[in-house]
Amino acid sequence: MGESVLDVAITHDGTRIVAGDWTGQVLVSMTDTPENPTPIAANPPSAKQRQDEATAKLAALVPEFDASLAEFNVAAAALATETQKRVQLQTEKQQKLAAAEAAKQAAIVEIAKAEQIKNELPGLTTQSRDQHDLVTSARLQPLDADAAQEEVAKRETDLANLLNSIASKRREQIASRALAVVKQQEEVAMIAAAEAMNPLIVAAEVAEAAVKATADAAKAKHDGVAAQRAELEKLIAQLAASI
Repeated sequence: MGESVLDVAITHDGTRIVAGDWTGQVLVSMTDTPENPTPIAANPPSAKQRQDEATAKLAALVPEFDASLAEFNVAAAALATETQKRVQLQTEKQQKLAAAEAAKQAAIVEIAKAEQIKNELPGLTTQSRDQHDLVTSARLQPLDADAAQEEVAKRETDLANLLNSIASKRREQIASRALAVVKQQEEVAMIAAAEAMNPLIVAAEVAEAAVKATADAAKAKHDGVAAQRAELEKLIAQLAASI
């Protein structure tokens, strides 16, 4: 010490020496290294003074807390917007791919219909020839009697119905083939549209990542200020309890 020592004390565990001089300076040093003393407060502030100091610090911290919270809220809102854009684009792409798959399955169904009709037509054609032979045979019979005329009319009606059925089948086959082509074209178009969205999705992901970095930084900043505020509020409460 620079002045004459007025009092010296040793802590109860014998590890520290506390000394004070007439100027009010108080130093503490380890017993094994007394040449390296550390000054300590001779008259520490009261709990009320410390509470007032902490309260002042808290009041000074509130504007920073509010500003960091506002900054974080803006960044979080911007991140939510960018995330929504990215999700919307990805959802739209998935919808296009789903539409492409639906078109593909519809084309498969129509092709199967056309193929089934194709397999049915030879048998129906054979039936129509047989039915035509029956009509021809009936027409070659004497037709003076009404019964004979009725028989010819019946066979002609049966033949006409069969031919109409065959014609309907053929039209159905044509329609199925045409619809299959339309669905196949629709599938190709939907896949192309979905793939065309990839650059948009990548750009949205990049934008979202940039905004997220800003939001993370704002959150870290606010969390730091919030931690300081919480510590001060805890200290103020502890000091209030001791007053």
